[in-house]
Amino acid sequence: MIYDLSGTGTLAVTLAPASLTFPAQAVGTASAPQTVTLTNHQSAALTLTGLFASGSYQVASGGPTPCGATVPAMGSCSFQVTFTPAAAGTIGGAITVTHNAPGSPQIVAVTGQGM
Repeated sequence: MIYDLSGTGTLAVTLAPASLTFPAQAVGTASAPQTVTLTNHQSAALTLTGLFASGSYQVASGGPTPCGATVPAMGSCSFQVTFTPAAAGTIGGAITVTHNAPGSPQIVAVTGQGM
């Protein structure tokens, strides 16, 4: 027998939004935080091994459900990103999230304008 099957795959872990854009920010001053939600779509707990920011960006656990060392099965958590430009102009960067699930590391692209 032949069965015709179709479906949509789901990543083990998703980040939303996948990118952040910060409005113009004075050099040397921190922006208001923007929140990213990490969702664990697995039936097992997720172990977070790192949240890293590049350049003029900072990342910290925070928001409505702050991330800790683990995220429960089918659960979510949030972290916040701020932008403190060191120079004028467009500044790109990345937030890197590492964990023990397939697809690690995952990246949130960030961009902002220093003025």
